[in-house]
Amino acid sequence: MLIGVSALSFLNGLAGRQRFEEFLARITSVPVTTAATAATAAQQLYDVKKLGLLSPHPAMMDEHYVRFSTEAGYEVARLHRIDCPTTLAITIVDEATTRAALRDLCNTNADAVVQLGTDLIMVKLADEAEHWLGKPVFVINAAMLWHALRARGIHDRVFGFGSALREN
Repeated sequence: MLIGVSALSFLNGLAGRQRFEEFLARITSVPVTTAATAATAAQQLYDVKKLGLLSPHPAMMDEHYVRFSTEAGYEVARLHRIDCPTTLAITIVDEATTRAALRDLCNTNADAVVQLGTDLIMVKLADEAEHWLGKPVFVINAAMLWHALRARGIHDRVFGFGSALREN
């Protein structure tokens, strides 16, 4: 099961993620992939030390994303937040806004970009963005798909959604 409420898995650092996953394990009878676990696993495929984070969530989530990333062993070069007043607003962020955010994160010394928020439509743009940014772009939905497939022993390559699914 892929949990498409990414923010919950990043709350309260690594311990918060563990509590969330233990809760899910108690109430389900299937393997679960959360955004935080998938993002961390995907980042480990590359020599990533510094992250650029792209978030469509309210400012109150910034500290959770930075804390989680730091506790997971990464430095956050920059967090770029796209201001979305509601959850529904996240789903209608246009490509120009997303491209501008990616360019902003490109101008940091980040080794990779992590796009947070499962409602932000960016999966296909990530594959293209990796070429012009020259670094991995981990889209949370693609990272969760990659993690769920690999955790179940499925090693199919999926093209058009970023290097993690295409190459790993």
